[in-house]
Amino acid sequence: MKNLLYLILPLLIVSCIEEPPFEEPAENSSSLTDFSFDSFNFETSQMVALNITDYTKGAAKYRIHYLSGGESLSIGSFIKQSGGLSIEQLLPASVSELYVTKISADGTETFSMPVSGASANLTIQQTAAGSVANSSSDCIDHLYAVNNNGDFFTIDIFNSSFTPTDLSQLQGGGSIANALDQANGIMYYNVGKTLYAYDIASSIFSVKHTNNPFNGNYPRLEYKDGYFYMSNKNIMHKVEAATNNLVASYTINGFINNSGGGDLAFDSNGELYLACFSGLYKFTSIN
Repeated sequence: MKNLLYLILPLLIVSCIEEPPFEEPAENSSSLTDFSFDSFNFETSQMVALNITDYTKGAAKYRIHYLSGGESLSIGSFIKQSGGLSIEQLLPASVSELYVTKISADGTETFSMPVSGASANLTIQQTAAGSVANSSSDCIDHLYAVNNNGDFFTIDIFNSSFTPTDLSQLQGGGSIANALDQANGIMYYNVGKTLYAYDIASSIFSVKHTNNPFNGNYPRLEYKDGYFYMSNKNIMHKVEAATNNLVASYTINGFINNSGGGDLAFDSNGELYLACFSGLYKFTSIN
């Protein structure tokens, strides 16, 4: 559920998302002048083909490192390509294992990647429940938050002080409505008539749509299964996320305060809730 404490905007609980900011992906080059090899012994090095086959959905970033003399040495950070990642990297011949930290909207997982000869291979499977197999990290819930000043941050809900971690300022200005497409790692927020999208893995802002049924700001926004749910006062609209087409409009009945404000949220069972100034309400029917 979304947090309604000192923020004046909606907050969406997201399972397993590591606190940004993300690093910029490392750039690979065949030119040795792009790298520092002050302590590297070229006589005991080799080019290794690194191949990650990733069957999970959504955007992600891989941080790759190895251990040498008890010290962790980073190879770099790489954005997930179609189906995973395939690169070549110069490594010490003594390296027998790499470590891959995958960062996505579903969380942070660390995998071991054995080096065999001139190649290193890793396969990340999708489990039947939709989570990532062989994860070695714990699950931490976070809130994504925006406000009318254009601030954008996350909050670790297991931190009793609720200290926010600042992210980039919102492109386009402040917002009072945001929602998360967790499967694809996209945070959406409304500024006037414009709906913006923030790609969590790449830390890139973009414009998703340039109009909405309210013809301006609205306080409540939710995303589920390819649809946006937008609401203000006693009206809720269902909008197809890909096309921005209005699918249905509803009149909300049965709650005390209909002056706007608050937010919408689906729980893990698919039940829809409305939070507003007079309390938290569960939708008993949508028709």
